[in-house]
This record gives sequence, C-alpha cells and structure tokens, in this order.
Amino acid sequence: MAELFDRYGNHVERVLVRTIGHDGEMEDMIQDVFLGAYRSGPNFQGDDDQLKAWVSRIAVFTARGYLRKRKRKWWLRSSDPEQLPELTSKEASPHVHETLRRTYAVLDQMDPDLRIPLALRELEKLELTEIAEACGCSVSTIKRRLARARKTFERLAKKDPILRDWVEDEN
Repeated sequence: MAELFDRYGNHVERVLVRTIGHDGEMEDMIQDVFLGAYRSGPNFQGDDDQLKAWVSRIAVFTARGYLRKRKRKWWLRSSDPEQLPELTSKEASPHVHETLRRTYAVLDQMDPDLRIPLALRELEKLELTEIAEACGCSVSTIKRRLARARKTFERLAKKDPILRDWVEDEN
C-alpha cells in the first residue's frame, strides 16, 4: 500500500482537487481512495499499465460520493459556501484567485456525472479514454457528458460577470 501511495498519491490528489476543488477534507478523501484500493485490491485483475486507471477510477467514485454528500448537506455548513481556502501558490494574482473561486462555485452547481468528466478533461488534461476508464463508462458516453457539461458550465458561467467575459472570449 505504501508503494501504491508513493506512486499515485500526487495523481490522486490532483484528480480530487480538479474535480472537487480545494477542500478541508482533502486528506481524508485521499485516505478514502487508498483505503478503497486496499479493500478492493484482491479484485484487481489488471497489470501495472492498468493500475493508474484503476486508482483513478477509485478517486473518481470517491469524488462523486463526496460531491453528492456535500450537495445533500449544504444547509449544514456554517461557513459561506462561496468561500474557498486561499491558494497555496504565491504566484496567482487576486484576479486569478477570484476567477478560480467563481469557477468552482459554478462547478458546485453541476451534477457530479457532468462535473467530474469536465474537470478531468479541462483541468487535469486527461485523454478521453482515461476519463472513460476512471468513470467506468464508454468513450462515447464521456463525449456526450462533456458536451452537456460544457453547455451547462457555459450557461451557468454567463450569469457571473467575471466568468461571462471569459466564456464569451472562448467562443
């Protein structure tokens, strides 16, 4: 397990951050991914080349479950749901930080089945086949979800004055 964590810990964290955003429970979610890998390890029937996709799939299912749980319990949060923790990078400008905060606020409004493929494609830059494997569905399903996700994101982003300019510049 330690070798698996050493090998894929950073990848799992990137997948979770890209799909969920910065969150105070990130360390717990990373542990949940590797705990899930440990529990389902005896069922893994692939080779070393398929190990990254398998771990990615566990990370995606962990993210999806967390997003659904967070959506159900939004009314329990005492802090402002629009706030995200400060970026760890000292290079990001306040404008970039605000744009990122608003981007994740829009992503929070999206269904996890649309949000996760969009984040993996646009933020993590994974290939369609990698996303399909991680989500446990076909490439054609991912293509359809990405098309719907982009339309949904664009529709929601156009309601925000900062993101509207960014979305309109892309078109």
